[in-house]
Amino acid sequence: METKTSITRNNKEIEILFDYSRNNKIPITFRTAGTSLSGQSVTNGILVEMKDHWNRFKVFDEGRKIMLQPGVNGGTANKILERYHRKIVLTLLL
Repeated sequence: METKTSITRNNKEIEILFDYSRNNKIPITFRTAGTSLSGQSVTNGILVEMKDHWNRFKVFDEGRKIMLQPGVNGGTANKILERYHRKIVLTLLL
């Protein structure tokens, strides 16, 4: 099957894609901020592009917590948190 690309703007469009995927047995792969087309988002189904319209954020507790939509990458998150003198940290679980 040929890969199809969808640019989604809201939750309703995601719901429609899930219904279509389920009814037609087509896999969905989400491409978010920080992924590229060099392997991280390859699919033989539907590629859902989320980096352009899913970029809202909210900072809580003086920068101790941040809620990000999938279109916000780590570098942007750290720029948002600069005013609080904080950064997001990658924690590896071994």
